[in-house]
Amino acid sequence: MKMKVVPKALSGLASKPAFRNAHRACGAEFNGHLERFLTATMDEVRLTTSDRVVQSILNMIGLEDSTQFRDAVLRREISGMIEYEKQRDHSSHTLYNYLLGWYFFVHSKSVRDALTVEFAKRGIPAARNHPIRQFRTNPDFFGLVWQYVSILHDIGYMFEGSLSRMSFDQSSKQAEIGARVARHYFNRAVWIENKIDLVAAREQLLAELGSSLSPPAYDRTGTLGDIADELRTVGGLDDLLQVVRDDLPDPIARPDLPSFSGDSFDLWAHHYEQFGNPAMADRFRSMRKVFNGLIDYGLPKPKIRILDHGVCGGLLQLQASTYYYRLRAAAVSAIAPSALAQNLLATGWSPTFWWIGIVWGTAASALHNVQQMTDASELDTAWPGKLKLSDDPIAYLGILVDILQEWNRYSVFKSLDREREPIQGIEVELGFENDKIVLLFKEPNAVGRAKKVSDGLNESLEGWENLVEIRPPSPPRAT
Repeated sequence: MKMKVVPKALSGLASKPAFRNAHRACGAEFNGHLERFLTATMDEVRLTTSDRVVQSILNMIGLEDSTQFRDAVLRREISGMIEYEKQRDHSSHTLYNYLLGWYFFVHSKSVRDALTVEFAKRGIPAARNHPIRQFRTNPDFFGLVWQYVSILHDIGYMFEGSLSRMSFDQSSKQAEIGARVARHYFNRAVWIENKIDLVAAREQLLAELGSSLSPPAYDRTGTLGDIADELRTVGGLDDLLQVVRDDLPDPIARPDLPSFSGDSFDLWAHHYEQFGNPAMADRFRSMRKVFNGLIDYGLPKPKIRILDHGVCGGLLQLQASTYYYRLRAAAVSAIAPSALAQNLLATGWSPTFWWIGIVWGTAASALHNVQQMTDASELDTAWPGKLKLSDDPIAYLGILVDILQEWNRYSVFKSLDREREPIQGIEVELGFENDKIVLLFKEPNAVGRAKKVSDGLNESLEGWENLVEIRPPSPPRAT
């Protein structure tokens, strides 16, 4: 086995056919931007180049407007508008998660095999006449779903903010920042993205397609519960679910929600049940209780009430993507659609991908932080505990790389505390051997960090030792 420092190991992805082919739509400059990101020695360069790389990746399936949410998190971090004193960078971190997930996909047969089982349930690899034939290979499909689980998994930090359990306040001014960003997105940015920037044109379209398609308003932010209610409501899905059922080829499981509540947690649980995974459906029902418990009672330690950033990020992703698809499904279902409605269908869209990919990916994103909590069972005694690879490999991989990714993460609040000194990518080596990914923390001061990573994996994931080996630094030689 040949170990390489992280930048060199990850830059090698560009030469792997699976990675290269999955990113063929990213443009001629993609590899150059990626290499500059990996070799950056300044935070400013790392942030700007990560933005270029991420933008080109998100553009592949029209997710470029989601960069507004990433930008909101970045603005809060660089301006210090964060209450959590140990907050670290998330812009570069999320791109590293994306790349590290690809490293596992390319070099870990165990991960690929587990994903292949779930892909097959969803009709991937797809035949030429498949509605999602543009994503017809496993690497292509992985790369698209993986964007939701990695690049966008921390956008919920927009809603970062906490309240003391004993406080009489019901909302956090910090959490309301996220609600304001979401309000701007749904009431302006989403319409500009659809080239319907005139208010009159928007009103004309909603009058034609139905007032139930009015965008999420985010006008109720008086309490943490109000913000959560706005986030978790995806609205009526009758038209969209019918279009999905019409679009799906046999034998892929179809959505069947005749009396849908409009609640994202119910949609996620139904998705898992339809794809033969009732245990994950139960995990998400438990996660809903944990999410509510964090709002109403707070973290057991410390005793603060919060909106969990992971759940919020998954909810916002699902809400934004679903609204995009709801508009188009209504246009398809219209008896005599106007030119304005027909314009919504001018760009490619796949109802099948929403059902088999987006709902799945946003669920995995929502789970990542609650799954890492050590005291979730104190908020719901039915919490099922550690996650296995076979439970949901895309969610498992998202949590795995999130815990492993410790390098090149600057602190939002600068500190000279030696225990919190960041680890650089050149101080961590990455390789693979016997179907295991190996991480070697070379810097002697990183002994504690390597243990922290192992402890985090032990608390969250079952069987991770079969996929990863964490090696602490070798003791210094005697002189």
